[in-house]
Amino acid sequence: MTDVDEENRISFDPRENEAIEFRRRLNGNSEVITHALSDDNIDDFLSHEGNFAMQQPETIAGAVTLIFCQPPRNLSGGLNILFTPEILSVSWTERAFNAIIERHQFPKDILAVLQKRGSSAGWCSRYIKFEPSGKAAIISFVLMVRLTGSYASLLAISHDMSARRTVAFVIRARKDEHDLIKGTLQRNRHLLGHPLLVPALLVGISMSSNFGRVQILQVELANVERSTGQHDWQNIPVADAPRHDGELSRRGHSAKIAVAVASRLVDAVRCLFTLCQETSSQFQIDISQSCLQNRLVGFDFDQLLFNLQYQLHLRQADIEFLQQRADNQVSAIYSRLSQRDNMLSASIARESKKISESTLRDSSDLTCITALTALLLPATFTATLFAIPSLGGLPFWAYWAIAIPVTVTFFGAWVLWSLWRQHRSIKDKRLDNGYYTGHS
Repeated sequence: MTDVDEENRISFDPRENEAIEFRRRLNGNSEVITHALSDDNIDDFLSHEGNFAMQQPETIAGAVTLIFCQPPRNLSGGLNILFTPEILSVSWTERAFNAIIERHQFPKDILAVLQKRGSSAGWCSRYIKFEPSGKAAIISFVLMVRLTGSYASLLAISHDMSARRTVAFVIRARKDEHDLIKGTLQRNRHLLGHPLLVPALLVGISMSSNFGRVQILQVELANVERSTGQHDWQNIPVADAPRHDGELSRRGHSAKIAVAVASRLVDAVRCLFTLCQETSSQFQIDISQSCLQNRLVGFDFDQLLFNLQYQLHLRQADIEFLQQRADNQVSAIYSRLSQRDNMLSASIARESKKISESTLRDSSDLTCITALTALLLPATFTATLFAIPSLGGLPFWAYWAIAIPVTVTFFGAWVLWSLWRQHRSIKDKRLDNGYYTGHS
């Protein structure tokens, strides 16, 4: 049965959950213990009683406990960020969920804060509980970070400085991200006990995922660059040009969007890294005293932060270079499209010129035919009249006396009409162009 807390926008969908404890002993040995948790045994687990009693706690140099919620059932719904309209689904009863929050002193308004202040890039906040002497007793973090994809994972992390024990409550994450967090902690178990181990490892996980995106982007941009090459461009059939142009433009803009997303993810991860770095610097003395039994943990963690810092710098350099390449390719695409349009316009102009020249030749031929007709038609008409039997007795000179004046009159009328029509055409053209001044 699913219960909904409308005030904090949480739905409780109880299922069997998992907790994994990573422990490092003072002698250097490490162990991993997996627990199946439910509402029935959560109290014993939180108080380390019964089957969950910790053996020889005085020999533990550091520990990390991961408490996982099952992935939401509506994970396929495309929920990327935790915004106000979303109701967060957790696989615990309301009583067990609140018990975990209270036992490890996570902020009670954790979800309300995220929904009111969270951004699409992520969220990170820190909470410190101090001892009366002023030393840091508990360092807590609330993080919303993209680990492997666009899905935003939500974690609450608390470290007890005196017990050298970190508890990470993985509230919202995919199943493959559960396995990724486990594997990363297993490989870095020599750093167990450091207060900032889990947040720093989350930075590394997100950076590794971002590196995969950068590699995919490099391949896509290389394909676009090959497509915008002069040789490939000219070999495209004319009939396929519009389809190819549209696809190439789409791929170029998609690459720009992907670069922008990768850049935003790097910026969000940098915020989390900066939080770890500033916390390490601000509480350097307290952290050193917490790791006093094994100073190598502090040294190794500083080296981890150093490596992450330069990975961020190099990843940012990759992103900036990819951004320049994407901008260049979009400019090249528009240049090629403009070039193709110019070539098409030039081709149309050449064809129009050919048609105009052909029309002019046809017009000249028609003018010649019309002139010949104007010269010969009157004489032909006169000869036809003289062929009538009733006019057969007229002398031959009478034919010329009639044909010549008629021909001159007809031809002159045609010439005058042609000149008037030409003048009229020029006048109309000037009126259309706005140049006519009213003079005839």
